[in-house]
Amino acid sequence: MNNLKKVLCLGLVLILLLGTFTGCKNEEEGKGSGSGTGTGISSSSTGFTYSDGITDEGMWEGLTALDLVTLPDFSTLVIKKADVTVTEDEMQEEINTILQKYVEKLEIKEGVIADGDTVNIDYIGFIDDKEFANGSTNGAGTEVTIGVTSYIDDFLEQLIGHKPGDTFYVEVTFPEDYGNEEVNGKDARFLTTINFIVEEKLPELTDTFVKEKLQETYLWTTVAEMRAKIEKDLYEAKLLPLIEDWLIDNSVVSEVPEEMVEYQKEGNHFYFETLANYYKMDLATILGMYVAYGVETFEDMDVLYQDAYKETAQYFLVMQAVAEKEGLKVTEEDRKAYFKESSGSEDYSEVITAYGMPYVNMIVLNNMAMDKLVEAVIFQ
Repeated sequence: MNNLKKVLCLGLVLILLLGTFTGCKNEEEGKGSGSGTGTGISSSSTGFTYSDGITDEGMWEGLTALDLVTLPDFSTLVIKKADVTVTEDEMQEEINTILQKYVEKLEIKEGVIADGDTVNIDYIGFIDDKEFANGSTNGAGTEVTIGVTSYIDDFLEQLIGHKPGDTFYVEVTFPEDYGNEEVNGKDARFLTTINFIVEEKLPELTDTFVKEKLQETYLWTTVAEMRAKIEKDLYEAKLLPLIEDWLIDNSVVSEVPEEMVEYQKEGNHFYFETLANYYKMDLATILGMYVAYGVETFEDMDVLYQDAYKETAQYFLVMQAVAEKEGLKVTEEDRKAYFKESSGSEDYSEVITAYGMPYVNMIVLNNMAMDKLVEAVIFQ
């Protein structure tokens, strides 16, 4: 359920990343502002906008969610502390993933090659003592990892035990079905030179490194800020799905309005239409790549996603019910706080242009409703 209800939010990520729309209506059409109630940019084929059917307050038009949803008693929301505890190993894994982007590759020219090593090699391939086409690195060097990189037969395993600077023959037999008549099933020798062993060195994590390398992307300036945000994100990644699942499992929904289900469908169409236009690819190719092999039309996709559309709509219905129960109203300060937390800036004018104020208020309202649920959690 947790992934299904995020179908709608895919559009937000897409548009913020792409920045521009290809094949959409005139830029001025439907444009909103940071303080207005714009409805957002619309689909070129369906006229869909993300603010369709949503009031300026961020509620679904003509709908009182509490008429359709019986919410559970929030005082029964119990979660085990162990289920949301963030370990140091989890923290370090996330930190290393970030540091990996800035890894320094060292050229080691001494030592003996072992299984699992990454090495830079050159080779020239021979069949019957004659060079064959496309069987050489042409002196450019290539990086391979023994036991990981896919090569013919046991080519890479024959590097084990050698040293940087060694030149020797690697002997292999091409598979019968290799796909090249010149080499299919034939024995070959590769005159191979080991240039160096490749070792990766992660950068030292210091305040200076964080400020120089990570501030622009992540807005961090110190290691302490970095660790605090990573820990918070990991904690929420564990906690929020548990709360969402508890809420859905313990709420009684008498009906999911069809217009909310249709909204999810149209929003998904718009998402993939925008993706196809941006990458200048036909829709069938995009759907086959991002949805499932063999899916070529929106009709195909809708059959596959019909349950997801309903579950996503139900999620938004239940979240509105929480907002109604708690009497939540979105203010300008709420919007600024939400975007400050999520993007580092209180300026959300571009998001209003793309989505319209109603949609933005709905997302902020849902976030406020989730905050209320977090406050209600009893940890054991």
